[in-house]
Amino acid sequence: SGRNQELEPSAVEWKESLLLLGRLYVRREKHTQAIERLREFVRRFPSDSRTVEAEHLIGEAYLALGNSFSEKMDRAVSEREKSK
Repeated sequence: SGRNQELEPSAVEWKESLLLLGRLYVRREKHTQAIERLREFVRRFPSDSRTVEAEHLIGEAYLALGNSFSEKMDRAVSEREKSK
């Protein structure tokens, strides 16, 4: 009874953790980690009603990654032009 129970990927707590971590990572701008957790949620629990939310968050994370990359490229080009 004081035994340590392992959390199985099929457990409800695992499902909740994936979604909550995904949301948190999006808010914290840790987009790569968010995508990993949310994609796992969608893959493991495709019939869950919150799959649409998870897919939306995945899209937001990819968009943020794209914007971040674009901003870095713009800065790099600007810096290069200044150094000429």
